[in-house]
Amino acid sequence: MSKKTTIESVTNEVALHGRRNNQCWFAPGLAVVPAKGPGTRPEVFIGVSQLVGNDMGTPHWIRTTDLGKHWTPPMESQNLLGVPHEDHWFEKPHVNLFFHRRSGRLLGLGSTHFSRDEGTHTGFKMEKIDSARQCPLPNRMVMTEWDFERKDFVPWWTVSLPDEFARWHRVAWPRAQYEFPDGSVLVPLYLRETAVDPYTAVTVMRADITDSGFVCREIGNLLRMDTDRGLAEPSVVRFQDRFLLTIRHDTRAYFAVSGDGLHYAELTPWLFDDGAELGNFNTQQHWLAHEDGLFLLYNRRSELNHGVFRCRAPLYIARVDLDRGCVIRDSERVVFPEKGARMGNFDVANVTRDEAWVVTGEWLEGKVEGLHEGDRFHVQNRSDINRIQYLGDVLLARIGF
Repeated sequence: MSKKTTIESVTNEVALHGRRNNQCWFAPGLAVVPAKGPGTRPEVFIGVSQLVGNDMGTPHWIRTTDLGKHWTPPMESQNLLGVPHEDHWFEKPHVNLFFHRRSGRLLGLGSTHFSRDEGTHTGFKMEKIDSARQCPLPNRMVMTEWDFERKDFVPWWTVSLPDEFARWHRVAWPRAQYEFPDGSVLVPLYLRETAVDPYTAVTVMRADITDSGFVCREIGNLLRMDTDRGLAEPSVVRFQDRFLLTIRHDTRAYFAVSGDGLHYAELTPWLFDDGAELGNFNTQQHWLAHEDGLFLLYNRRSELNHGVFRCRAPLYIARVDLDRGCVIRDSERVVFPEKGARMGNFDVANVTRDEAWVVTGEWLEGKVEGLHEGDRFHVQNRSDINRIQYLGDVLLARIGF
């Protein structure tokens, strides 16, 4: 086995402070613009939401050109603001960045969500998020592009989908995650087939990147599991001669295998190599492929959770046995230890040949006496936690090979 498949070190640092600044930074995304030549370094972007009242806060962006020694201050782009609709609804974009090698462009692909500036429940404005579940308007796939000269995003625009997919409702979490040699990309996403569908399904789209943005070429089969809320937040990787999806479900995590990246076989639950369930539930997972090693990053039930919501701490990494379709328990390492905060939304990327980065946002939780049903931030379905404090850092883990 090559030395390059062995994790030699995991070190933690803070990329963006929140705990000491009374801020909460959550759900970061990671994108790497490759170095332009010998002696240069890649430019790394982190996009992250600032939470102030729900889990889809205002997006901000930080960048580094010296591998994290210095970061720019968090930037909010006015070109990514929401647009008003009737009846107090606001439609807002949420995009994930990816660097398109063939064109040399840093693009953002995502979807819109909705909030309502009404304050009917508590008297506070902009406190409701609906993600198109209650809003009568359908959300949309959207794009933007980073202007390297102006150092800002261009105004976001809507992605046109083929007519046969116009009936899709709540297209969510589209992320360009693999680029073919011809420049086309694979985009996993999840959706409701109709507005009344109680379950979300997962699929993968292959699209061309053009001067005007994005053209859907083909869509693969739908993967469904009609229990709980369905399937969500897929993540795709190509490793050796196979494509793999890892998928969130309320009860357990699943994966599926494909030969072309579009058409996937049946869902398989994630297990350890000893046959025990992985223990991940209702939380995303991500891949890390490094030379001839494939790794999975995930949260799971363990004695180290200390009551963190949905066991979203610690964050783990372990090697995948692709032939057996399981996670090797003895290879498991902690990426971020538990420090009182949930860390279920994270991202990972290879930054240099010898180092991968994992970024996660914290969301601290705690109990405050005196809050009752109807009070702002009261959490009804937890006996031990009744206030979300909205405090947390953006954490960076360097995984050395």
